[in-house]
Amino acid sequence: MFAAVFIGLTSNFVFDIRRHPEKKLPYLCERFAGALDESYSIERNSGSLYVLSGDGFIKGQTQCAEAVVCAETVVPLEEQPLDDVKAYLLGLERQGRLLIDRYPNRGDWLPADDSDLVEIAAKWTQDFGERILEQFKKYHPHLLDRMLEKLNSRD
Repeated sequence: MFAAVFIGLTSNFVFDIRRHPEKKLPYLCERFAGALDESYSIERNSGSLYVLSGDGFIKGQTQCAEAVVCAETVVPLEEQPLDDVKAYLLGLERQGRLLIDRYPNRGDWLPADDSDLVEIAAKWTQDFGERILEQFKKYHPHLLDRMLEKLNSRD
């Protein structure tokens, strides 16, 4: 279920994705107005979820605490096609199985000044280059000067 959030996701700067610290449910928080619509627009709104055996998967290999990875090729046991990912996620929300905060609402652990986004964008731009800068500029142009200042202070 949580994996559906990542179908069509174009950038790490669109949502805060985690397990809600108090409610322990998957949590999705828009980082700008319309992030849900942007991420699950018509051209990126379908995909599949796969049931896997779980053998050989380990946690802690990515930034996302919920993600698991496997070094070996895995053959799916079952495929669940999703024709409308957004409708699927909204259905999970209605069922109380997923929490979605729409911008400007956010968990109180997220800084109101978006300094977390500025910090991670500067680090990733330094580590991974220009494509990160372009993503950040697309979704958070109002934070670009702060991010560039942070990036330049890292040199």
